[in-house]
Formats: sequence, structure tokens, C-alpha cells
Amino acid sequence: MTDPHVDPLVALWRGISLDARATETTTQLAFLANGMGWTEWTTAAGGIEVVGFRWRPTGPCGVEVLDIWCAFGLTAERDAIEWDDLEWRDDPPFTLDIAVSPRSLVLSGSLGGATEFRLLRREVTYADCPARGIAPDLGSGIVDEVNHLPPEPGRRS
Repeated sequence: MTDPHVDPLVALWRGISLDARATETTTQLAFLANGMGWTEWTTAAGGIEVVGFRWRPTGPCGVEVLDIWCAFGLTAERDAIEWDDLEWRDDPPFTLDIAVSPRSLVLSGSLGGATEFRLLRREVTYADCPARGIAPDLGSGIVDEVNHLPPEPGRRS
């Protein structure tokens, strides 16, 4: 059975800049159905930062996020990225309030430098992650110790 709290988030989203004149940065946000996601932040100068995370819904209006890794690089084209570094994160999980509609997403805090997003497309997989060549797919094959999210209330681990 499909969880109605998860489905609206599962998509690829594009960030809306707080400054309508800003064209120097672009943010994308992905939530995958397997509980993985990432933010992609790029600059007009060619910098790119991708943060991979695990996520889970905390109810109809909330989501818990745990950053796992961050990849840094330079790019002139999306498919020609020179990765400089992959950094493992040790941040505590955090919760965001969400308001999601069929074509927009608003967060109570920033992910990838934005709080408001517009739907790019519903179909999204790990193959869409720009850091897929350097970073692990957090949805499969990752060591259990990396996922520090506590079990969901009422669910046995």
C-alpha cells in the first residue's frame, strides 16, 4: 500500500530563489521513494555541491532528514563534472515542516539553499544524481551504521 505522506514528495524539484533577479545559482532537490535524496547546488561560475541524505516522513506535514555525504566539484557541462572531494557528514538529523501541493513544495528551513521549490518531474531515480559516479547510492548497499535515523515510533527494528 502506498503511503499518502510520502508520494507527494517523491519527485525532482527546482529551487526558487529568494531574490528574483538572482541567476547565479541553481538548486535542485530530489526525494526518492526508497528514502534517499539529494540537493544539487550549482553556480554560474561552474561550482557544484551535491549533498546526499536519507529522509522519512514524520506525518502529513513534516519530514526528517539526515545528511550523509557531500560532494564538491567543478563543471562546465552537467555530464562533465570534475569532482574534488567526497566528505562524509556527521550531522544530527533535523526535521522540517513541509507544505506540498501537486506542483510546489515549501519547507520551513533551507535544503540546498532554497525553501521553495517547483516540480520538475515526478519520475526520479538515483541515475539522475549528478554525484552518482563518486558517491554511494544510499538506497541500496550502504553500511547500516551510516543510517543514524532512529526507528519510526511503534515500529520494531
